[in-house]
Amino acid sequence: MPSPLANQVEDLVATVIALARVRTGRLVALTLSAPATLAPPELSSRVQEQLRRTGLGEVAVEVRQGGGPLRVVAAEFER
Repeated sequence: MPSPLANQVEDLVATVIALARVRTGRLVALTLSAPATLAPPELSSRVQEQLRRTGLGEVAVEVRQGGGPLRVVAAEFER
């Protein structure tokens, strides 16, 4: 994965971790929007791997193609 993209994934995971800390319930699913130049399966695997390293290993990650930068579109929490 190119270095700028790796940095984007790290920033995205940091955002997700911060979100998970301030919300009640366990984070169970994420929907991401990514530029069309990224392969969704590779990106999904990369994000899940990073989340596992931080203790959020049971999060389902879906990647949708969209315009603009890599970003979180939706986060689903279990109560």
